[in-house]
Amino acid sequence: STSAADAAAAAAQVLIQCACLHPPLGGLLCQITEGVIETLYTKRVTTGTVGADMCLDDRDRDRKDEDDGEVMEEINKDGEGIYSLYPLHGSRSSEQTYGQTLPPLGEDSTLTQLCTHLIKNNSGDMGCIMEAIVMSGCLATHPILYSKVCRLVHAMLLDEKKKQASTSMDLEELDLDLDPATEALLERFLVPSLSLFPFNPAMASECWSVLSLLPYHIRYALYASWRQYGLEKAALRSRVVTPAPKPLANIASEVTTGIATKYVLKRMSKDNIRDMGRQVSKISHNNPLVVFTLMLNQIESYDNLIVMMVETFKFMGVLSLDIMGYCLLVSMGGEGEGRNKLKDDGVNAAQWLSSLETFTGAFYKRFPDVELRGMLAYFMRRLHQGQILELGVLQSLLKMAGGYGFVDSGPGSVASLSAVQLDGRCGSLALRRETSDFGIVEKVNVRSSTRLRYSLQGGDRGVTFLILLSQLRNKVLYCKGRESPKQIKLIGNLYDKCHRTLNTMLAFLTDGSQDGLGDSTSTRSAKGKGAIATYAESIPTLGELIRDFNVGTADAWAMCRPLIRAALFAEEDTMMTTDTTSSDSSDATTIDNIPKHLQPYHPTSKEMVSNYSFMLPKDAWQYITPTLFRRFYSYGIYDLTYPQERYENEISRLKKEIDRLLMLQKGGRGAMGMQASLAAAAAAAGGSQQDIREATTFTREHGQELDRYRYSVERLKADMIQQKKHYGHVMEVFKSDKNAFLSNLNINGNGNGDSSTASVFLTTCIYPRCLLSPDDAMYCAKFIAILYEMETPGFHILELFDVITSAIAGALYSITEDEAGCFGIFLEKIWGTVSEWRYDGKSYAAQMEGKNSATFKKSDRSSDKDDTPSP
Repeated sequence: STSAADAAAAAAQVLIQCACLHPPLGGLLCQITEGVIETLYTKRVTTGTVGADMCLDDRDRDRKDEDDGEVMEEINKDGEGIYSLYPLHGSRSSEQTYGQTLPPLGEDSTLTQLCTHLIKNNSGDMGCIMEAIVMSGCLATHPILYSKVCRLVHAMLLDEKKKQASTSMDLEELDLDLDPATEALLERFLVPSLSLFPFNPAMASECWSVLSLLPYHIRYALYASWRQYGLEKAALRSRVVTPAPKPLANIASEVTTGIATKYVLKRMSKDNIRDMGRQVSKISHNNPLVVFTLMLNQIESYDNLIVMMVETFKFMGVLSLDIMGYCLLVSMGGEGEGRNKLKDDGVNAAQWLSSLETFTGAFYKRFPDVELRGMLAYFMRRLHQGQILELGVLQSLLKMAGGYGFVDSGPGSVASLSAVQLDGRCGSLALRRETSDFGIVEKVNVRSSTRLRYSLQGGDRGVTFLILLSQLRNKVLYCKGRESPKQIKLIGNLYDKCHRTLNTMLAFLTDGSQDGLGDSTSTRSAKGKGAIATYAESIPTLGELIRDFNVGTADAWAMCRPLIRAALFAEEDTMMTTDTTSSDSSDATTIDNIPKHLQPYHPTSKEMVSNYSFMLPKDAWQYITPTLFRRFYSYGIYDLTYPQERYENEISRLKKEIDRLLMLQKGGRGAMGMQASLAAAAAAAGGSQQDIREATTFTREHGQELDRYRYSVERLKADMIQQKKHYGHVMEVFKSDKNAFLSNLNINGNGNGDSSTASVFLTTCIYPRCLLSPDDAMYCAKFIAILYEMETPGFHILELFDVITSAIAGALYSITEDEAGCFGIFLEKIWGTVSEWRYDGKSYAAQMEGKNSATFKKSDRSSDKDDTPSP
């Protein structure tokens, strides 16, 4: 009844006040609670658990029995001995009265019954006692009770997890479902009570043993309830307006932790990072939310502290690292709208957001075991809402934690790429890494990269990101919502950032070079599947992307191209073993020989051919053939080039570095000049005497660098040979199909089309793809050059050049900065040929000699002015 509930609430308030004023009463309440769970604890935890058997609580220490402190042997029912520091169960004094006032829980009680008895039964005696223990803070003097509750809940949660798991499911992959009573025990007692045990890593470990069995969203909800309406003084002020205020003992602990944290952070520097890091770790055991909130506030204001702060976390416990992931979400606005993410100019990202982007990437690279799914879920929800201002954090994760910074053009625009970097993009993955930053290759944490890829592959998150990013680009341009960006420069920057992230994530998800590497957990969870096979199972088909998900044709082909090229590579291996030529008939016969997950993505498969008709307007197929269309969109720049000179230059550079390190390792007179230059460089950088000695001595880091150089040389040699063979095979394929590229069009009765073919080819193929990335821009230029060099029937290169020239003016006023850079790369590649023909008559005559005159057919717009064959 209502009166009974009111009476119970009043009794609880009186009990809380008495426990706060008289500490021995709080201790008695803890003893009563321990007696209630003792029988169940002995049954579920003590049996067969050595660590629990060797626990000696305060009551046993106070007893003066002769058996105390001795290792005794207890004979169980099976006659086996169990050695323990506990006295024999039968020797416990009968004078102990704790637990006799309330009946103990039975040995067969379930987790729900336990939690209901302790927390949810507010009208009973036990509910009042637990509320008094929590609100009075008397648990601080009874860590044994907290430890026993943690171990008991851990054992019972583990049993529940085993019951819910199927025979074929891994326990680590199962998300445990909790009932309201269990959630209430964790939210109101287990998690917030950790604040009462300062400088006690054992209690944090006991708490994590329970939380580690829960899915991340439940853990984050518990952290949010622990935080409640604020921390430290903010929590004290919230007691006036909140119906369920935070206990005063917890607030006092948070204030003490905050003062100690500020004291340490003010004195932290590069020289004392190890000592101060240990102190911060010691402080953070009981109130990690307070410590990490203060640390993130420092990072947001001073980005030069990022490296030191990341180094500090190596002294933290597992629970602290997990809470750090939650604190990052809170700082980015994960619990609400958050702060303004733009500077006052309305264009650039705010300083605090830029600092968090860098810190997040560095943190997850250094600690790959920290939960990442919560961060990815937050970004996915923001993308669903159309918000992409935090996209830099996801990009930082891919670059730093994933080790894929070489895919992007760097901090500058696409136009800042050098000739060496562009040549490197035409080669293998190893060549791209070596040339992306002029020989400076950042160390890749294979474990963090594998963990990030596994997190993106789970639940099809990576493919979902790709589809959302491809859809959001148009939304950035045309959305007119209240929160839509206003400045044209910001719109262009967001559009470019969106597409850069898409390109980086696509390359990261489809990279199979790390299959089988990394930690055993990720490898086991992937069930032995490679990156390409996992990606093929997640992504929709090409037709579904265009028709159902409203993805552009060029973007849809780009998302499916890794699978298409993998199918073509498998076909190439089959054809080389059978020694056959490439044609449509041979393609049809070899589809069955490639892996099943790649068969739907072969360009000549039924699934692909049936989708070509609606990818372009119906009238466009009068001027272009499906053969040319699929060949153009199926390959990449790696397939059409062979940068032999760039391979040889990088191999030569790496060999020089190997000789330099070997000379430093050998020492002697030959290394004196090198050591002198290294010492001078270290002194000029402001290094100490120890830094100078380390710079002139062959250290462990030098040995690792030497091994990397040797591995890179062998890898580049193998890649050069492989790309040469592949390039020759692709050229044979193009030569065998060149007669079908622009044939059977029958527009003017000649079977080779007319001047509109160049316009359609530019509109449907060249222009959409050359704006995607620098690699695609170089590919488009190379594809045009190959069509010209092969003398493709129906292909008129001057007509195409004329159409491109006419389209430049209109294109430059409707593209972003990165797209302009890509278009500039494309024009630079083809403009060399045009300029040579325009100003060097001999070169033009040499090109015309032996060529099909139709290849140099001029446009109708210029034929009435000049009928001579010169351009």
